[in-house]
Amino acid sequence: MAVPINTKISSTADSDLLGNAFETQTHPPIGEVLRNPNDECKDKQGNAMKPESVGVLRMPIHRCKANAQTVYITTGYGWSQTKETVVIYLTIQNAIRITPDQYLLEVEPRSVQLTISGHEGANYNFRISQLNGEVVPGKSTLKVTSSGQWRSKIIVHLFKARAGREWTDIRLRSTRDVYDQLERERVDRLTKYNLSVILTQYNILD
Repeated sequence: MAVPINTKISSTADSDLLGNAFETQTHPPIGEVLRNPNDECKDKQGNAMKPESVGVLRMPIHRCKANAQTVYITTGYGWSQTKETVVIYLTIQNAIRITPDQYLLEVEPRSVQLTISGHEGANYNFRISQLNGEVVPGKSTLKVTSSGQWRSKIIVHLFKARAGREWTDIRLRSTRDVYDQLERERVDRLTKYNLSVILTQYNILD
């Protein structure tokens, strides 16, 4: 039988009965509640301040900016020459918007490299590691010209170390490159010859 908290104890028997209740009650803990009724409230308040009582605290997600794609310019460029200079033409969309702090032109006597960073979400790299002849690095220049609403050209001027020397190509070709070109020319000539022989035979047959 449950004993109200404010019940007045009038006899020794009642005291013994209440003492037995302290020892035997386990669910709910009436004895503990009678001794200190505020303990449960304190426990609940304490648990409310613990992280595990409200769930696991998750660390914030750190989002990193995606790296810009690098475009390596190996084809699609042009070049020309005069007696004193070699001019390289690179076509890049909206190149007119490139600021001086976005590009780096590195010129050595036998090489040239242009690096463009953060232009419309991409990086650009153009490099010739073996020029056909030597140039004067200190005289090199770069400028941008507009060639339409969306297209612009980057023009790099290189000054020849030996003025008057004509370059057969802008790149110095290796022996293997020369051999491959001669082989392609030989196959092309042979193909044309075989085709002319076949056409001649058909003409004779007709």
